[in-house]
Amino acid sequence: MNEPRDVGLTSEQAPLDIDFTGLSICQWCYRLFGFWRYRSGGRAQAVWEQLCSCSRGPRSERPNWPGFDYNNVVELCKCCGAELLQSGSKWSVWFCDECKRNVTELNGTAGFALISIGRHSIMNGIVLPASAPNTQPVIERFMGRCENLFARMDWLDDRMKLVLKQRLGAADLTLGPNPELVHYLQMLSVAAVDKRCEFEDLRNYFMKRLRAGPEAAQQARQQLVRSRTR
Repeated sequence: MNEPRDVGLTSEQAPLDIDFTGLSICQWCYRLFGFWRYRSGGRAQAVWEQLCSCSRGPRSERPNWPGFDYNNVVELCKCCGAELLQSGSKWSVWFCDECKRNVTELNGTAGFALISIGRHSIMNGIVLPASAPNTQPVIERFMGRCENLFARMDWLDDRMKLVLKQRLGAADLTLGPNPELVHYLQMLSVAAVDKRCEFEDLRNYFMKRLRAGPEAAQQARQQLVRSRTR
C-alpha cells in the first residue's frame, strides 16, 4: 500500500512537510477535519486541530495558527478533488497544477475570473487601484464585482460536496465513521481520476448555475457579455 505522501501529492502546492494522517472527511459538510503536525523541524512537536464547517462556538473562534491567515492547513483541489494542497493563506491556490491550467484557460476565454483561482480578489483580477476616483459609483461597482465573485466561490464548494458524496458512497465509505483522508487518497491512487473529465464537469456545473441562478448568475452572464464585446 502506498505511503500517505505518495498519493494525491503531485502538485506544486502539495503539503509535503505536513503529517495529515490524523485528518478525515466530514460526511456532513465534506470538509477536512482532525489533527495535524509538521513532519520536520522544531515545529514537529506541536499538534494542531483543523475544524470542518460543522464546528460552531468557541472552538471555531480560536486565534490563527502561527504563519496562517486561516486555520486550514490543507484542502482538496476544488476541481478534481484528488490532489491535496497547502492552504491557510489568503493567497492559497485552490487547484492542482493540471486543474489550474484548465481553469486559467477557461477564465482567459471568458475574459474574467468565472471560476475563482483562490480567496483573494486580486488573484482573480478584481482590484480597486489607488488612482481610482473615490466616488460612490466606483466603490459600488467594485463591491458588486467582489460580491459576485464570492457567490461563485460558493459554487465550487457546492459542487465538491456532490463529487465527494458520490465517490465516498460508491466506495462504501459513508456507511461507518468519517472516512480518513489517507484512505480516500489511497482509493484514488488505485482508481485514477480523469482530471480533464472533472474539469469538464466543473465547467458544465458553472454553466448550469449561470443559466439557472438568480442575481449572482445574472451578474456573471452580464460580465461575460461585456468581456466579449470589448
